[in-house]
Amino acid sequence: MQSSCTLCRKRKIRCNKESPCSSCIRSKLPDGTCVYDNPNATPTRRQPGSSLQPAQQPTLAPRSASVIQTAEGGSSALGQLDTVKESDLTLSNNDDAAKPTMPPTRAASPSQSSRDKTITRIAQLEEEILRLKRTGTEDPSIDSNSNLSLAHQRNIAEEAAVASKGLISVSEFRSEIFGEARFTSRYIMHKRRLFGQSHWGSCLVLFRDLFEIFEGQDSLETASTISVDINKCKEYARIIKANQAAPWPSLPTPDVPARDVCDKLIDCYLRTTESVYRVIHIPSFMKDYTAFWQSKAEPSMNTLVPLKLMMAIGATVFDRNFSLRSTAVRWIHQAEAWLCRPDYKARINLGTIQCQILLTFAREAVGLAWSHTWLSIGDLLRTAIYMGLHRDPSRMPRRTLLASELRRRIWNTILELVVRTSVTAGGPPLLSLDDFDTLPPGNFNDDQLMDDDSQSKPEEEFTQSSISRMMRSTFSTRLTITKSLNDLGGKNTYTNTLHLENELRSAQKAMRHTIQACKSNKAPNSLSPSSFQLSYLDMVFRRFLLSLHVPWFGPSLQDPTYAYTRRIAVETSIALWRITDEGGASSIDTSYTDFVTMSAYRTGFLHAAIIQASHIQLAEISSQLREQNEGILWTPVNSDLLPVLEGASEWTFQILRDGETNIKGYLVMVLVTSQIKAALEGTSADEMPHVVARAIIEAKDRCLSLLEGEVLRSRTERMLSETPPALPETCLEDWDLTIPDTDFSTTPGFDPVAWIFDGSILQGPQFCSALYQ
Repeated sequence: MQSSCTLCRKRKIRCNKESPCSSCIRSKLPDGTCVYDNPNATPTRRQPGSSLQPAQQPTLAPRSASVIQTAEGGSSALGQLDTVKESDLTLSNNDDAAKPTMPPTRAASPSQSSRDKTITRIAQLEEEILRLKRTGTEDPSIDSNSNLSLAHQRNIAEEAAVASKGLISVSEFRSEIFGEARFTSRYIMHKRRLFGQSHWGSCLVLFRDLFEIFEGQDSLETASTISVDINKCKEYARIIKANQAAPWPSLPTPDVPARDVCDKLIDCYLRTTESVYRVIHIPSFMKDYTAFWQSKAEPSMNTLVPLKLMMAIGATVFDRNFSLRSTAVRWIHQAEAWLCRPDYKARINLGTIQCQILLTFAREAVGLAWSHTWLSIGDLLRTAIYMGLHRDPSRMPRRTLLASELRRRIWNTILELVVRTSVTAGGPPLLSLDDFDTLPPGNFNDDQLMDDDSQSKPEEEFTQSSISRMMRSTFSTRLTITKSLNDLGGKNTYTNTLHLENELRSAQKAMRHTIQACKSNKAPNSLSPSSFQLSYLDMVFRRFLLSLHVPWFGPSLQDPTYAYTRRIAVETSIALWRITDEGGASSIDTSYTDFVTMSAYRTGFLHAAIIQASHIQLAEISSQLREQNEGILWTPVNSDLLPVLEGASEWTFQILRDGETNIKGYLVMVLVTSQIKAALEGTSADEMPHVVARAIIEAKDRCLSLLEGEVLRSRTERMLSETPPALPETCLEDWDLTIPDTDFSTTPGFDPVAWIFDGSILQGPQFCSALYQ
């Protein structure tokens, strides 16, 4: 009885044991492929535990197969298969193992020659299958074996080392097309969160060598001691947040500060956030605001919630030290409780959409999970689409001019929130230009919207909607940049980066011309842009320009191919860092002071940009020092970079003074700046860990002292807020009438406090009537 042919046995399919067999005939294999190992041998049943002889079971041993690492540290089986080349498939050739246990036969039998031929053919077929599989999923022009530059190889190796230490998880894949364009896809895993390239934390890989400074035994002990106090700071932070939080759920109450304080808070909101991102119709709101103070009736939640959210945003620039932070936190928590009420259908209205937008701005400015607002924006976007805001009012049933323009303004603000939260969180925007057709807001002032016959003003005349319209003109480019940085399938080549930069600069140039036309317009009663609005527009442009070049900044420190990126990133970072100069703010006007306070000393979109800008500058200083040591650069460090070296640590500590409780940003800044300062002073490599450790310990002690004081203050504020109200004055006026006329000092056996528990006194008519008035 014949055994199956070699190919059928390899495929583990039934063989009719003919020559050639039916399976080989169906496969249309060339003649000579269907062979049998030993046609005259009778197949025997395998015993349990036995194994095939090496001569009966040839093996294919790939010599090298690269593994595509995922962000979680796993591997892709398909990646292992796809990288096996035909030259890597070889037959195991262990002469000793190949010797059968039966008596030796001839050295080169015809059957063995056929077996070798079959194995070679199988290897060719498997390689052909893999090649066809790759054809549908990969660009055939990409050479998977193309050599990366030495700078890129060094980057990948160093990032892998950082990831192995658990400091930061980086998954990066780069390929070259014709030796020119390279694909970059960098993600950071941190505490179960995946950050894209636009997240400010992507720059931390530039300081990978600094995180290795605590590797010695003494340094590890120091780091362990520091971590104990850092955990204590975290516990203090939890206590502070718990003291500031309102009881949950806590619906909004009509208690607000005095009228003059509320007026100032509303004015702060209107001249900052509302002047850029249109949310409300100001005349309608001011009418409701006036009625709130004049009416004695209980205010409706539709008036109270947006009022408190606007005051929470205005509190961020009310004073420099953010004295109303605890109150603003309580207002935000009350608004969140109201927005989470279970009447779901009742929440689908324009007023709720406005409250959600205001809540997002308030959380960003006050610092309540400000980097997570991207999550709630997804719900806001879908609710707006469900209400039809993504369709232009001209394509919907006829509405008044006010209703139509308000829908356009709100949708425009939602688009801006989608992009800015996506950049801040490092997440994909999950939006495309094909998803909506709503036009930009018209060039109207708010008072014009009360008349349906009003006409939009010319573009060169500045109105209360002009800034929103200018932002919209650059939206498509900014959305494309965000998608290229954070989308899963985005292939951000360097050529594409330069192309997007040209588009962004062209849009910014057109916007600048519009601003110049508005400034030169002398129409009667015309408005003019404020310093806050102009500074905000400029910083938004620089924020996206920096994010666009950040993925290429790391390679630019070693590869002169990206020298342009290095120059643009450094110049943009210097401009962003200048926002922190409070001295310059006080010398201009109040509007610019508002901009500096909200951008540099409160959390949010531009705050994250300044963090990223400081990291870029510090990395540039470190790179220049390294180039000096290697003899590449003999000029001193750029003097424009020195302000960030001197002020970065104090800037982050000032934010802690203003109420922030997360100390990690401050400690990282101290770690980086102290090492660079020590290098500038010529500190030796052996002494460097001790210098940095001393700086970290001092910074940690400052944080401990600051947070301890904040814990005491927050506890005091909470106790005062929970103290029951004082008794009415009418109750205290006749309090002496309830005390018996008794001589406390001469009456024998008298208990001085017994009168307090005298039921006849506590039930007296005077006491009860006064207490419940």
